[in-house]
Amino acid sequence: MEEEVIKASLDRFEEDYAVVYSNDDNRRRFDLPRQMVTNAKPGMHVWLHMKGDSVTAVEIRNQETEDAKERISRKYKRLRKGLRLK
Repeated sequence: MEEEVIKASLDRFEEDYAVVYSNDDNRRRFDLPRQMVTNAKPGMHVWLHMKGDSVTAVEIRNQETEDAKERISRKYKRLRKGLRLK
């Protein structure tokens, strides 16, 4: 069985689980054991390594997370100035 990688974002923690949503059009929800994302925080971008329907590993994508924060910050600054978003 071939490994698939899904780009996703950590949404929140609920008790012993991390709630993660895929970044694709389907916005699939994954409830993962919290231990799989011990170094992640809500809002972080991750890659889910999948075999079949099972998540085998979670890779934290720090650069993608920082890039998203910068994009959002730039948009927020434009809105505060009364400018339109591009």
